[in-house]
Amino acid sequence: MPHKGDRDPVRVVPPAATLPDFAFRRNAFPKDSFFVSGTFIRSFEAGLFSPLLLGMIIRFRLKNKVVGKRKILKASNTQVSYDLFTETFDEYVIGAVQFRIRFRPFQGQDPVSKKTIKGVLIKTQAVNGSFGGGLGVRVYTNFKPKVVSEGTVQVYDPDDPKSGIVPVTGKGSSLELEIENIDVDKNFRIERIELRVMDSSEK
Repeated sequence: MPHKGDRDPVRVVPPAATLPDFAFRRNAFPKDSFFVSGTFIRSFEAGLFSPLLLGMIIRFRLKNKVVGKRKILKASNTQVSYDLFTETFDEYVIGAVQFRIRFRPFQGQDPVSKKTIKGVLIKTQAVNGSFGGGLGVRVYTNFKPKVVSEGTVQVYDPDDPKSGIVPVTGKGSSLELEIENIDVDKNFRIERIELRVMDSSEK
């Protein structure tokens, strides 16, 4: 059904590759682990890359946003090469960002009353015993494109009472939730998403 702003209820970015995905976050490694140039990335630790990466897409991200992408033209166990890329980035992902879902706006029974998000609970189920699979969670308000709050959550652990809870916040007459898979090579399914909202009479 159409709704305010004529936005699609859910937008999904599907996987772009069927080969195993690789993600390398520069800030997760010592500064001397890699040498980065405008046309290649070289690892000083053998085995972090693979010839199987040939032809896959490398996405460059800055503060969790994609700032560019290139096709891998050469690949070995220690290096991947691509056409010139000179933008600043703090993370690179090789392979697909497996999905990104932005749900339709939540307005409740009163579309003008102010709602406040108190948190999000995401319950997931690991497949084949594979835990992991970090999820990025973002909140938007009042149909605006700016993220007002974000956090991350790992796959749900039934033995941990705090598992699956993301302490994001947001306040507005309209609330939107976005979920993105920020990990790779993990098997899980999402069973439940609970948005904890307080509806007030504030204007």
